[in-house]
Amino acid sequence: MRRRCDSFMSDSLSLKTSRVANPTRARKGGGDRGLTFIRNCPLGGTSHLFERWRLLCGHFVRLFGVHSPAMNASQPPKLPRKPARHHLKPQWTISVYHITCVDTVSQWQVEACVQGISEAFLLPVLEFILSQFPFVIEGFHSDNGSEYINKKVAELLNKLNIEQTKSRARQSNDNALAESKNNSVVRKHMGYSHIPKKYAKPINAFFANIFNTWLNMHRPCLFATEEVSDKGKIKKVYKHADVKTPLECLASLSEKRLVKFKKGITLKDLEAKAREKTDLQAAQEMQAAKAALFAMFNKPQVKKRA
Repeated sequence: MRRRCDSFMSDSLSLKTSRVANPTRARKGGGDRGLTFIRNCPLGGTSHLFERWRLLCGHFVRLFGVHSPAMNASQPPKLPRKPARHHLKPQWTISVYHITCVDTVSQWQVEACVQGISEAFLLPVLEFILSQFPFVIEGFHSDNGSEYINKKVAELLNKLNIEQTKSRARQSNDNALAESKNNSVVRKHMGYSHIPKKYAKPINAFFANIFNTWLNMHRPCLFATEEVSDKGKIKKVYKHADVKTPLECLASLSEKRLVKFKKGITLKDLEAKAREKTDLQAAQEMQAAKAALFAMFNKPQVKKRA
């Protein structure tokens, strides 16, 4: 195998010398570029690596007028350095991330925003999310992401006496309610465009002060009713009578003693806060605050000249 490679190198060099009859003409950018095709080559008629270097040098002579010594020597050419483009980064590395936490029974939902998917950003936001739920949380379910499955999050949940579970691999239905909320709430109101990381704090303030309150006290949700057929098949039906807000569902669960509120929070206080504004007034206030938030990071449209 070594002998065959040595003979191939010598053949390629000899053919190259015979093809380039006028080296001065090749250096000036005219004539043959030194690309040699070998009929008896074991690699199928292509040139050797040395010939590819010569072809590359010929392109630089044509484009930039650079005369490289590698055109007549065996050393590789010195390619010109290109300027670094640090500003051309993928959009997902410079955008915020939205975190959706929703109760599977009452559909009480808390939205938050982080600068990046890592423990340093997610852990304080997760503590803030858990503090916004008015009732005691007994279980925490998430996907298999390392931002949730780690020691720091496990220590936080163990301190709060919360059981942690995770979704199965390739089973998207395990987290179906949160995925549906991402579409009907997050994408509908926050859009699909990328938002820079520096606006994570204003977005979190908008979520905590206005958006989450409107979401849980004034926005109605659909709740499923399970019906069993004669064959024993369970079918979920969404009736008009089952349309209610998460607060109204929480009130019905409280009547059945199926919910435990945190200390200092009562159902009467939540209902009194909801009666301060009508659904229309709360929606208008949310839309006005959202418009002011989007005005911070939306670029002004430049009018085209006629």
